[in-house]
Amino acid sequence: MRRRPVMGRVAVPLLCVHCTSAFTAGGRSGSRLGRQELTAKTDPTEDDGGNDSFLERKVFDPDADDANPFSQLVKSDYEMAEFLYSGVVIIGGTILAQEALRMVKYGDAYVPFTAGGGGSLF
Repeated sequence: MRRRPVMGRVAVPLLCVHCTSAFTAGGRSGSRLGRQELTAKTDPTEDDGGNDSFLERKVFDPDADDANPFSQLVKSDYEMAEFLYSGVVIIGGTILAQEALRMVKYGDAYVPFTAGGGGSLF
């Protein structure tokens, strides 16, 4: 059995990604493809246009709202609240991924959240 050259199958896609990458290391200068090179901040006190304040904002504060049942669960049994939250996120992501796959598979004949066909994926 003749072996196919692996180097071409690996090197060519990597070269394409390297040449067309939107994020490259270096100074803030324009490249020949017209994209900007990004660098990390060297001074932590440097103003970044409000990105830090957005990222440091609290999303959920259990002490702020005592009437919320999830806040009470977080304070009384943190592990159970973490388990329930992660379960909801994983189940929701799975359902959305299944619907996205069905949307790609059926195209114009896609009907959201209905029972599938014969059970074959492809």
